[in-house]
Amino acid sequence: MLAAAEIAMDRDHGTIRESDVRDSFDRAKRMIRKANLRSLPVTHLRLYELLRAVGPIGTELKDVYHEHKEAIFEGEQREPVAWRQAWNYLSKIADYDLVRMPGKTNSKVYEVVDPELEAPVEFEIGDTVYSN
Repeated sequence: MLAAAEIAMDRDHGTIRESDVRDSFDRAKRMIRKANLRSLPVTHLRLYELLRAVGPIGTELKDVYHEHKEAIFEGEQREPVAWRQAWNYLSKIADYDLVRMPGKTNSKVYEVVDPELEAPVEFEIGDTVYSN
């Protein structure tokens, strides 16, 4: 309802109209994604930002992760995790409707749902360029 109310206000409607509700779904989903993103631990946020910077990307993501895993875990009180655990992190991020991972294991393509949604974390990817 909050998204519908915001749209009604944007349109200078005195009350929430059916058209405001109908047009509010995308905004509501974005608000939910933003809240979900803010609830994740720092390592998940950095992994999300890595994917946002290089995606959509296929199985090369494993190599990209290995290249950046020290930075992902920088300042944390633990060692970087293996790719399998990082994949579990991505799966959790996908459960939050922030990342898509369609395809079978060897043909999987990883991409963020909303490339404009930035994680609330500082994380420099560097100058590495990845082509899809």
